[in-house]
Amino acid sequence: MVYHIYINNKMHRPATKNKTNKTNNTNRNDKVKIYFPSIPIQVLQHALHGAPNQNKKQNQNNTQNNTQLDKYLCSETQKTIIYGTTSILEIHNNEPYTIYPSDKMILTSSIPTSRIKLPQSQPQSQLQLLIDYSTMKRSQTSYYQIPYNFKVHSCIVKKYKITPTSDTCFVIEYKDNKIYDFYVLAKMSVSVSAGIGTNRIELDNFIKEDIISFLLMLNLY
Repeated sequence: MVYHIYINNKMHRPATKNKTNKTNNTNRNDKVKIYFPSIPIQVLQHALHGAPNQNKKQNQNNTQNNTQLDKYLCSETQKTIIYGTTSILEIHNNEPYTIYPSDKMILTSSIPTSRIKLPQSQPQSQLQLLIDYSTMKRSQTSYYQIPYNFKVHSCIVKKYKITPTSDTCFVIEYKDNKIYDFYVLAKMSVSVSAGIGTNRIELDNFIKEDIISFLLMLNLY
C-alpha cells in the first residue's frame, strides 16, 4: 500500500518529550496488553475462519463462532506504522506522528480452568497469561521528516467489548487477511515500579470474567 504525504514545503519538529517517561510507574488509567502464550495464532485462526480445505459442516460451525464474536465488535480501524532508522511514525488522520516506545517489565498471571481446549496438550488447571505494561506514546503534533530508509507495517485492528462501557476489550490484528496478533486490552488498577519484588500479579475478577467470556465464544475454554 502506498501512502502520499504532502509536506507543503514545511518541516515540523517532533513534540517535546519533557512530559514523556517522567516516571517508571504505570498510570492507573493506562491500558495493558494481556497475551495468551499457550494459545497459538493458528488456533484462533482456525476457531474464527476454519482450516483450509475443510468440509461444509466445519465451515458452518466456524461461521457461527465468527458471527457470535462479531456481535461484540465495537471498532475496526487501520493501523499504519513506519519504522525508520531514526524514528518510528504512526499515520493518524492521514498525517504522520512520532511515537515513543516505553518498554516495561512483563508480568505473569493466570485464570483457573480445567476445560481449556488446546490441541495436543494435557489438561491444565490454570491458563497462563502475560501482562505487558509497555506503551507507545504519540506526539501531539505531526512530523513530516520521513526517514530515507523505512519499513511500513499496516494492519486492520478489530476490537470487541462485552458491553459498550467495559474497560476490557479483545483485540485481533489482521495482516494480509490473516490474524497477525491478538490480545486483551484492559485497564489495570495496579501500578508497576522498578524494584517490584515479584513478577506475578492477580487480575481483577471483572477482567478474568471478560477474558473467559471471549474464550468461551471462541470455543477455547
